[in-house]
Amino acid sequence: MTIIEETFSLEGVLVNRTFSNDDGTGLWEAYDETGAVVDSEILSGLPIPEVIPEIASLTNAEISLRMREAFDSVATGSLTVSKLKLAMQAAIDALGVTE
Repeated sequence: MTIIEETFSLEGVLVNRTFSNDDGTGLWEAYDETGAVVDSEILSGLPIPEVIPEIASLTNAEISLRMREAFDSVATGSLTVSKLKLAMQAAIDALGVTE
């Protein structure tokens, strides 16, 4: 399951969360202040994520390694927000994915 949306109270307490099964179905849950589920609903009609053919055959370990190596090659020395953004983009680019 993938978390696709979360809502928090002004105090930072989780109020509700939407999960996707990545097949068009999912689950919505509401929580009380202790974190206990107080309501839930099975969902349908959620978007189905597109499979990226370039990386579909790779294992999670291979994807992680490619991304980590690219990130580390940019994120050296003292890090700034700009440098972190560049490093994240390098990690994505390492997968060869284009929009």
